[in-house]
Amino acid sequence: MGIAIAAIAVALTSIIIMWRHREGPPVLGAGVQAFFSNDDGKTWFPDDATKIPPIDHNGKPAYRALVYRCGEGAPFVSCLESFPPDVKARIEQKGGSNLLELQNAEFAAASQMLIKKPGAAHWLRDTPATDAGFMKLITSPDCPDGSKIMPTLVSPPEQ
Repeated sequence: MGIAIAAIAVALTSIIIMWRHREGPPVLGAGVQAFFSNDDGKTWFPDDATKIPPIDHNGKPAYRALVYRCGEGAPFVSCLESFPPDVKARIEQKGGSNLLELQNAEFAAASQMLIKKPGAAHWLRDTPATDAGFMKLITSPDCPDGSKIMPTLVSPPEQ
């Protein structure tokens, strides 16, 4: 039970991080945007933060993209987030077409989020064996230039 709760917390951490510099509690909806990418993180675009990835974008699957910047450097995608097709289908069948409804869909589905570093061949699922790497990609990725600057999350402009 503890592992399931921790995994769910990790899955939702990426969304909550977007609001860590805002005043007051985070609120999904009302025009809140997240970045998505349909080219393995080379480029990204804003869309509704409540959508469950992958989403369709111009006929291609697009995955939520966590975009960071180190100091004044260029922004970069630290990781892409997705759900396996069967898990996304189960969430949607149970009425969870977006993350606002996820809690009402299937509680265990949130622990099945996948992440992938751009360019990596395989998606990672949060397990005790991948926990440290999983959390690092989401919360404190390495700067592309090797500097030790603390990266900051880049959020899309609010609608």
